[in-house]
Amino acid sequence: MGNKSLRPLAGAIVLMAATVTTARAGNYCVAAPNSTGVGAVIDSQGSRSIAANQFTLTIQNAPPQAFGMFFYGGGSLQFPFGNGFRCVRGDGRGVHRFKGIKAIDTQGRAFLDVDFTRRPAGAGRGTVMPGSTWYFQFMYRDPRWVAPSDFNLSDGLMVSFEQ
Repeated sequence: MGNKSLRPLAGAIVLMAATVTTARAGNYCVAAPNSTGVGAVIDSQGSRSIAANQFTLTIQNAPPQAFGMFFYGGGSLQFPFGNGFRCVRGDGRGVHRFKGIKAIDTQGRAFLDVDFTRRPAGAGRGTVMPGSTWYFQFMYRDPRWVAPSDFNLSDGLMVSFEQ
């Protein structure tokens, strides 16, 4: 890589994505197994339209009654972190955490309604604009999983937004 500002961390696997006009949203990266025996999977519901402002991030297969947080950034990677893989990188726009810790329900699910009119998705370096592509992930505590860490991450979700 010639651009020094885009060098990956040592040991990171950088996923380079080509522009594909048909791709709107999709999962990528690895959802490492957690104490439930499977990996947590991130998805979305609602609309990718910024104007509609009806976009919800969802998690399933996370450890029941644990806690976690959603975050996003402008790039993707696959880098060992905790008991899983970090799938989101800043890519010059930074990594942004949504406010509030989310409780995972008894079924291993968590939800976040993204508000495109408020920070971080509605202002500053994390502003989600029509035509932009962002990468989302969920990091969560896994107190029943002992080694080497007590936290894990979901797979990643790439989303291209529209007007």
